[in-house]
Amino acid sequence: MDSSFKAALKASNEQHKPLFIYIGTDHCDECRKMHPVFLDSEVIAFYSANFVCYKMDPDIFSNNMRLTGWGIYQTPSFIYMNNKKYILYSMSGPQSIKDFLNTGKKVIKNIKDF
Repeated sequence: MDSSFKAALKASNEQHKPLFIYIGTDHCDECRKMHPVFLDSEVIAFYSANFVCYKMDPDIFSNNMRLTGWGIYQTPSFIYMNNKKYILYSMSGPQSIKDFLNTGKKVIKNIKDF
């Protein structure tokens, strides 16, 4: 497990927040569609308050092996995970601001482990 992923899990545990993992690359056209979503002030406020956010690059071999183990085969993908590495929810494909916020709110509403 790479040290930055370990650090994200540690922060998730310490802050009692689930982990949000964005899987994407800078050279992926579909991933670039998420840039305006990630820069939206409401998205930033909500995700910062409710999740430990982490970006994972699937082009790094160790990440790619982990992602396939999680059933992730395309970008962009999003994983919502608790600090025990249990996947609470995952989805793939670009999202609108509204859909991205609604998904995050549903995940938070359904969490029982935190």
